[in-house]
Amino acid sequence: MRFTPADIEQMVRDYVGRLTALPLAALPGTADLGGLPPTAIAVSEYDDLRPSGDLLATQLEESGVRVRRYLAAGMLHGHLNRAPSLTEVDRTLDFFAAELVGRRGFSQARIDDLKERLPGLPELVADWKPQ
Repeated sequence: MRFTPADIEQMVRDYVGRLTALPLAALPGTADLGGLPPTAIAVSEYDDLRPSGDLLATQLEESGVRVRRYLAAGMLHGHLNRAPSLTEVDRTLDFFAAELVGRRGFSQARIDDLKERLPGLPELVADWKPQ
């Protein structure tokens, strides 16, 4: 899926109703992001909207929020809507699974079990610590 500048303008028109005098809360970048929980962000390498995901990650980091980033190599916008048989779809899902599981405070035994059952997970969770 590709987005031209005209497509992005239309998205803003659809969302806000206009392109001028935009309310502060209408688009990213105006809210105080401090105090938000750790965040996982995946962006697609060839997504025309990728800069907004990269910007959000940077803004979160500068606000003191822990951010884990994942770049889906070779993918366009919406790659998670494609068949999970694509290697990069599986890798992105593994990234999110690792982030979600890592925050639940699983024991070392549970982490080891998940590493065995989920391909690609060991590299993603190398820094996990049992709680």
